[in-house]
Amino acid sequence: MASLKKDTMRNIWILLFGLIILGRLNCGGQIIHQEKSLQISDFRFESIFGYQSTDSLHLYCLLGTGFFRAPSSENSDSLILNWTVKHPNALIIPVSTLVDSSSMNLTYCLVIDNLDTLNVFLIRNGCFPGGTMQRPDTWSEMPDDEKLLYKDIPQPNIQIHIEKKAYEDYIEKIKIAEQYATENKLGIWKEE
Repeated sequence: MASLKKDTMRNIWILLFGLIILGRLNCGGQIIHQEKSLQISDFRFESIFGYQSTDSLHLYCLLGTGFFRAPSSENSDSLILNWTVKHPNALIIPVSTLVDSSSMNLTYCLVIDNLDTLNVFLIRNGCFPGGTMQRPDTWSEMPDDEKLLYKDIPQPNIQIHIEKKAYEDYIEKIKIAEQYATENKLGIWKEE
């Protein structure tokens, strides 16, 4: 039974990322909008943050929202490093960007190599709670009570780079990965 559940989850995972990759290759039905592919080989990651030495205007982050306050496992940095070394052909897929004309833009991204995704790998290993993989809301998506938090400061300028269906499918994979980590008491979910 457990083997069947594991195989089913693996097949769903393969199907989702196969569709994402196919969508990226199909210009007519492109799932992910970006001007060019970003190669992991052009990036340097320090913990959850990645940057390109040739681009001082953008900082990339493996987590979406709440990463400043989120618990993390002690081995998260080493797992990120090991994964990136083992996947030298991975692509950086922007999900959303917080545009800041006075400073550096912050882009929440997925890191994908074939059917393997660093973000899901981190959640599956209990490195972070799954909620950190949610992208921030755009101004039009924000509830009115949240907009009140911005009454004395400029409203955030969030650009979305991934289509809604692909993002929703990705979040479902994050939920499954978090359930696996909690059930197996991995990383932040292990009992002390």
